[in-house]
Amino acid sequence: MNIRKFILTFALGITLTFTPTISEAYVFNDSQEHILGEMIASEYEASSHSWHNEYLNCIKDELISHNPSKLNVNDGRHTRYLYPVKESAQQGLDALTIPSGRTYITTQMIDFVFTIPSTGETNFRQQGIRNGINLYQRSMMGAILAHEFSHWYNRDFQRKIDTLYGEEGMTKLIGTSHEATRDNLITIMTDITQNQTAPNARFSVENEYLADKQAVEFINNCQQISVGSLISFLYRLQMNENKYVVAGVNDKHVVLKEDYNPHPDTAERIRRLENQVSQMSNGRVVFSNKKFYLDGKLFMGTGTLSATNEGSSLDRTYYVAGEVANLIRENSFGRIRLRPINDNVDENNPNTTDYYLIYDSASSNRARVLDKVYLEPKEALYIRGELDTPNGYNFSDDAKLVKAIAYLK
Repeated sequence: MNIRKFILTFALGITLTFTPTISEAYVFNDSQEHILGEMIASEYEASSHSWHNEYLNCIKDELISHNPSKLNVNDGRHTRYLYPVKESAQQGLDALTIPSGRTYITTQMIDFVFTIPSTGETNFRQQGIRNGINLYQRSMMGAILAHEFSHWYNRDFQRKIDTLYGEEGMTKLIGTSHEATRDNLITIMTDITQNQTAPNARFSVENEYLADKQAVEFINNCQQISVGSLISFLYRLQMNENKYVVAGVNDKHVVLKEDYNPHPDTAERIRRLENQVSQMSNGRVVFSNKKFYLDGKLFMGTGTLSATNEGSSLDRTYYVAGEVANLIRENSFGRIRLRPINDNVDENNPNTTDYYLIYDSASSNRARVLDKVYLEPKEALYIRGELDTPNGYNFSDDAKLVKAIAYLK
């Protein structure tokens, strides 16, 4: 059995206006979905070694804890729930969520995301540190998980069955009982993979757009994940699609004919997400040629932020742009502050230089990290007005960024 084809059979979407609801009746109910999903998970894990990744699960916990009405674990109160995330040795850049709520991220995908340069091949000598203070790569991984959890939240498996078959069609295929058996699952999988038609492919393409759209909502409720990181990840993917086997893009087990590609164009996903971010900000944040415009002007005069030893210019620019758009969406102006990255450092010490740039959300009690900035000694005190700024003082680029955000209205 081809495990990639077997699993991707159930990556299907419908119209972007669809809103999932737990009260809706599906051909396969939640219990049947879970049983069939566990069969798929069993096949996947039999084909490739997988294991618990504590770092990925810390990111998962942030997403779930800040989206409690839509994402949940097995707490005994829900019929559907997400399992801990596992790292997988499966080859290729891949992230996938099984209908039963199990998520797998390949090692190659993790290494790809945590590479600091946003272009070129995976660079193991320039990998972001996998800890709590990593911002840009951690946010990118969080955005990927938000997208994957959206597939689960959107009930892709149940909707796919309903869209392609309905009650009558499923009865013709496997009989009236609709039992959740391995044989029935293989029968359904085989039937769908043979349906290489434009409508079938379109369902899957639209499903990716729907997952991107839902992921933005999940991300905007978090503290250290920016919607801009989902866009910068897609740019990174686009730059490297010809260098790697990217599941669903150039995987020969999936794209069987030139006229049948059940995965959307990466450039179109980027365009839609950039438009969604712009709409979040009431049109104030706009992107063009990978540059960030605010109120019709290039942000900070260039439209890009400088790279650091922790992140590329592209990743940092889009991270901040996503957070600025969310700040505008929440009307959180005037709630900007600096917090030392090291909790054991005195923020009033003139020699403290390493800070999180934070804004307190007006719509929740959460503090969101807008960026990491590295100031010159005393600059934080100048910015806060606790020390007089010397005449003619030339603020550092990061200090100018802090001031630009602080003066937004």
